[in-house]
Amino acid sequence: LGIPCTSTEDAAVAKNLGISFTKVIETLPDGLEKVINSGEFTGMTRQEALKALTQQARNKGLGGDLTSDKLRDWLISRQRYWGTPIPVIHCQACGTVPVPYEDLPVVLPKVTAFTGKGASPLENIPEWVNCSSNSLELLFLFYTLIFSIFFPIIVFFRPFNKDMADYWMPVDLYIGGKEHAVMHLFYARFLSHFCHNLKMTKHK
Repeated sequence: LGIPCTSTEDAAVAKNLGISFTKVIETLPDGLEKVINSGEFTGMTRQEALKALTQQARNKGLGGDLTSDKLRDWLISRQRYWGTPIPVIHCQACGTVPVPYEDLPVVLPKVTAFTGKGASPLENIPEWVNCSSNSLELLFLFYTLIFSIFFPIIVFFRPFNKDMADYWMPVDLYIGGKEHAVMHLFYARFLSHFCHNLKMTKHK
């Protein structure tokens, strides 16, 4: 963000261009970052100063905690037709139930007309919305929601071999573009925490 005292790269640019700057962060021998030359925030840790500044902005009606809808758009709310179908059905007799194992995988129908408006295009396909099961001869209503394209269908079967996952994970190095790295790692971390909480893996 162009703050020389917190970035060696920005400091090098400032030095090469002859731009003076005030040092506002001091790193102590124990690694703790303290705020200096910052008025009433001087002496606070970097995190304490961030919280104090945020609260002050909130009190003055000038701002507050940073929020963003950018990542949320890549989650289930995206509702893209070609994402992963959620294998859940609404049964008139037994409520909301998972698709029977023998009826997996769930394959999305082909959609030829897209309006780009309203809900998922799946809602306009009668054979999808009102489907039948080979196992349960009842009327079902399939979920018209889908997961993002980043969410693999494989999780609905056997996601992975635990011994192999514990051997190979966590990943040591990820190589890729910034945008994909951010989103892939966002999903990977979520799934990793989820699997760890279910005691499916030994690593977080």
